[in-house]
Amino acid sequence: MSARAGRCALALTRQDLGRLAGLVRRSREDFFRLSPAWGLVYARRLLAVALAGDAAEHFMSGTRGFEGFEVWQFFAAHPEAPFPPHKKFREDYGRSRFGRDPSLPESFAGRAVDWQGRSLEAAPDADAVATLQGWLRARPTPTARSLAAGTLVLLEPEPLLGYCPWPTLLV
Repeated sequence: MSARAGRCALALTRQDLGRLAGLVRRSREDFFRLSPAWGLVYARRLLAVALAGDAAEHFMSGTRGFEGFEVWQFFAAHPEAPFPPHKKFREDYGRSRFGRDPSLPESFAGRAVDWQGRSLEAAPDADAVATLQGWLRARPTPTARSLAAGTLVLLEPEPLLGYCPWPTLLV
């Protein structure tokens, strides 16, 4: 643990990212199962899942430390409805070498995993990295502007686990 209470300074590994990706995937599948209308519209439109915030910067630099995990899931927009932009989910990373964030309720065994989704104007088979970079470059929304000010590390698609699509030198 770092000197600042609640922050973890331990290095994040690709194995940790894989565990995080699995947890977020299960949470997304649960959401679609419990909200079948959203599942029908978005279950097959996932473009990318990315770690953001302090944890993403810490994964890349190893110097920032982090309290929890901020994850964004990006979907190809469906013409009938955007992915619900104000729907937020919170999961427990569970027991791990990162310890427990003392600011969380006692029911949490580990770090918080907060995830949200956004729909992006793209075909479901679009290049995930190019689509995400284009959206961040254009900064069309407050979310895009906020995420463009930081670092993103991919959790999905699985072959790109740990790849940093943002920031990019190609601005």
